[in-house]
Amino acid sequence: FMWNFIKSYYIFFVLLMIVGVAIVYTGWSYHDNEVFIEELETSLKERCLKDMTVSEYCEDYVSRDPSQKVDTFSTTSDLITNMSWLHILSVFVIVLPVAIVSHRKLKKGYVKNILTRQNYSKFQKKLYLSVSKYATGFVIIGIMIFIVSFILSGHFDVALTKANVSESSLIAALPWIKANTNPWFEIGIWFVSLYLVGLLISTLTLLVSKKSTNVLVTVLATYFYFFILEVVISVGISSFLLSNVFHMTSISSSLSLFSVWNFGTNQSIISLIWLILLNVAAIMIYYFVYRDKEKLVISSER
Repeated sequence: FMWNFIKSYYIFFVLLMIVGVAIVYTGWSYHDNEVFIEELETSLKERCLKDMTVSEYCEDYVSRDPSQKVDTFSTTSDLITNMSWLHILSVFVIVLPVAIVSHRKLKKGYVKNILTRQNYSKFQKKLYLSVSKYATGFVIIGIMIFIVSFILSGHFDVALTKANVSESSLIAALPWIKANTNPWFEIGIWFVSLYLVGLLISTLTLLVSKKSTNVLVTVLATYFYFFILEVVISVGISSFLLSNVFHMTSISSSLSLFSVWNFGTNQSIISLIWLILLNVAAIMIYYFVYRDKEKLVISSER
């Protein structure tokens, strides 16, 4: 059973392994940089203890323990800022497997054959569910980042971070440091949001697959439409409507699809509600596009 499961999803697992290697490599580089910073701050602290006039930041250095690592939640947020590749590669983890599965089920007469055994509404539902499972790719990537962050950090004590982090640090601006937000609540909302973005990408790929001629075209077209959607949301809705027209700047930054990877830096509840609305709209569009049984049967035989 396990081998058949792996065989069925081997491309999905291979892509996740590639991302996993990239995450571990980024974590390794992050660790080396943290060691360098710790050694530098330890040296500066020793100098400041001898003479407080050597730097204007001496009071800050003396009050903190350079060897104290920040908590896992803050490390997760910090580590992601070092992953410039994440936005592009994470989308590919979902788009490619969904494109392959959808083409397998929409081409070569599969539709006509399967509809002899089940009604069309059931086929629509099963087709959607068959690709929606790949939305977990985003969640798995998030979990891998969180695990690597825990290995780097070794603890979940936000209070230790808050007591030791510099006020000028980006970490000091994180909600669980700045406003005593529950980080476990934040991470829970983050994982749900990751799944919803993954689900949106899965649905978009399925929509593109209906008219596409092959897997490569589907992948490229899905990327194109996804970036168009991101531009419409970021520029049209967020920047123009919310920021310039309604002056709701604090909300506008939460709507970007790419902002889902900015763990701890966007308004999680607002982002979650927005993603739910987008997915509801995407499902409605899916059922509208796939409403005609006869046309789908004809296109599948080409």
